[in-house]
Amino acid sequence: MKCLRKDCLHKDIFIIFLLAFISRLALAIFSKGLFSPETWEYENIAINLYTGRGFLINFIDTPYYAYSTPLYPALCALIYKLLGHAQYAVIILQITLSSFMCIVIYFIGAR
Repeated sequence: MKCLRKDCLHKDIFIIFLLAFISRLALAIFSKGLFSPETWEYENIAINLYTGRGFLINFIDTPYYAYSTPLYPALCALIYKLLGHAQYAVIILQITLSSFMCIVIYFIGAR
């Protein structure tokens, strides 16, 4: 049964977001990925940006200018600058953004 009132729709959206957020956070905690995540090249680029060495990646002890997209490493570097090298904060941000995607999928399905 579809709810036609706006307050009911807001409640449904909040429940969808909350369930998505809690399930993702629980998985991150139980898989031990929240406090010791597996890192890739973006982490290396973010650390280099954070420490002032620029948009570089180290490969076999040789620095190279990175050829990846700049937004994600820059966002990670900004979080590191504000909170220190807090990888858990980046993961919480990823969990939050992916939980909002569930709301987008809900509206696509409803349409």
